[in-house]
Amino acid sequence: MTKFLSLLIFFCVISINAQTSWDTKEQSYIGGVYIVGLIDLQTEKISDLTPKGKDVEIIFDPFYDTYKITWSQENGYVEFYLKPDQKVSGGTIYKNVNAKNGTKNVFFIHNYLKTEKRLMLMTVEPFTQNNKNYKIAFIFDDLKPTS
Repeated sequence: MTKFLSLLIFFCVISINAQTSWDTKEQSYIGGVYIVGLIDLQTEKISDLTPKGKDVEIIFDPFYDTYKITWSQENGYVEFYLKPDQKVSGGTIYKNVNAKNGTKNVFFIHNYLKTEKRLMLMTVEPFTQNNKNYKIAFIFDDLKPTS
């Protein structure tokens, strides 16, 4: 009976600690704008910035290392749910699990939420246009923390 009580208390403490970690570390940001741009891989500068959406909401859960990103745009409401897919030398590749097509929905994430209230997704695969190599940048900017 003593062993049973010890195990029960042990698992209750673990459960409470896990829930506390979840509750205190999840971060939410709202009210931003969504902008798309091109990253020139030679100069590493972003160009052709185009506003695409507004009313951005980002929920980052460091416990599971996932991002839920939603925004509104002219043709409706969009939702990304990004979770880690694989670790590579350049960082972690995140996959949009809501996406219907594969390689266009894998990203590196540059998280500036704590310092600049900005989150940038960068496509993993480059493309060539006018003999220059680019990656697409999805920028969520001007966000405000909810807590």
